[in-house]
Amino acid sequence: MEPSYYRAEIYGDELTPYLTKFYILYSTPCYDFCCDSKRIAEKCVNLDKKEIKELCSKFFVHIKKIDKQYSRYAKTSIEAAVQHLIFRQNLRIQYLVRDLTRAKKFIAKVDKEGVDTIVQEYTTY
Repeated sequence: MEPSYYRAEIYGDELTPYLTKFYILYSTPCYDFCCDSKRIAEKCVNLDKKEIKELCSKFFVHIKKIDKQYSRYAKTSIEAAVQHLIFRQNLRIQYLVRDLTRAKKFIAKVDKEGVDTIVQEYTTY
């Protein structure tokens, strides 16, 4: 059984992406319901939805609902998953830079005007 979806993530300070593989348990027209356990996916091949849910809850396996067309969570290929990881990390860096510039402006304002005027300005609202 081959994985159908992939998700790349970076944990902590490490720069190595971790790849999570998802296997389809059952499908609807819009969504694939997947898990990351190959063993559970193999056991669920000939079961119906109710039996699949019972089996997954018995073994504490989380069923992930993945959109077939526009999934932001998992991608259909390893390359697409890594590209999406790079996109998410670039977006995260942009937000950090934006927040850093706001913090620098606020600190410059506090240094220029003093803490007391800033406190009075924010408490008068």
